[in-house]
Amino acid sequence: MNINNINAQAAPPEAVSVTTTFTPSAAQVKSDTVENLDKIQKTQTLQNQTKTKAKAKEQEEKPSSTEEMQELTEELNEYMDDLQTNLGFYVKEDKKHQIIVEIKNRKTDELVKQIPSEELLTIKEKMEELTGLIFDAKV
Repeated sequence: MNINNINAQAAPPEAVSVTTTFTPSAAQVKSDTVENLDKIQKTQTLQNQTKTKAKAKEQEEKPSSTEEMQELTEELNEYMDDLQTNLGFYVKEDKKHQIIVEIKNRKTDELVKQIPSEELLTIKEKMEELTGLIFDAKV
């Protein structure tokens, strides 16, 4: 065996590999980081604005007083008249300023549905009576 012949043979081309790596400069890394932070801040700002708008819209949709509830029931009653039904909507306020909505048959004055129901109002009264016995304070 000849040592000179072994060293003289070249490696096949597929065995040779060249690897290059890209190392960004500190300035490039800093500018990329600043751009990413700007994008994140813009996204967070948009999300906060969307949440704020959603809360404002939700508050606009909720009736805040008995008068507004009365207006809504009048509109519903007009709509029921257009549909030629006997259902009527009525709003009343009890002694404890609890708003109660009643759906009645306008011809017979029969109560179809009450929101909240009498059972729930009774339970609420009983819980208020027991507040001092079980709990120290109202939340």
